[in-house]
Amino acid sequence: MKKILLGMILGIFISSTTLIFAAEVLKVTNNSFPILKDGTEVKLSAKNINGSTYLKLRDASTLLNIPITFENKKIYIGSMTPVADNEIKPFYIEKVKYVLFKDIEAQITRANITCELNESESTMIFSKNNTTVSTKYMLLMNNKYIIYDFYEKSIMPMLK
Repeated sequence: MKKILLGMILGIFISSTTLIFAAEVLKVTNNSFPILKDGTEVKLSAKNINGSTYLKLRDASTLLNIPITFENKKIYIGSMTPVADNEIKPFYIEKVKYVLFKDIEAQITRANITCELNESESTMIFSKNNTTVSTKYMLLMNNKYIIYDFYEKSIMPMLK
């Protein structure tokens, strides 16, 4: 009986120390780095966990002007409904509505609209038949964005 009890105690001791050593140690500190948006410092509650900075999802969505919805045990970033293949998803940057150029590029090609890029002036020139329109584009993270209003009023009529 003593051997069985000793074996049980030894087994519990060995398994409990294994669990203690297997647990990962998280080092959590308040973020000490300034957070800048478009060159302006913003005050956000951020944590540094094992060398990586984490923001609250709600704070990040407000900062980036992207809606976040929690519903039915799901987190929706952006719209709650998927964008159809033929729809163009607008992007809001600094409260201005834009369209991502690569999202409309296939439409432009199918409609035989030519597009010339002038990268030194950040402009795009669209031509079809005898109609030519141009606009400035914004380059953000290697993506070109054009103002949605321009797309709607100048490019969409050329698509028909």
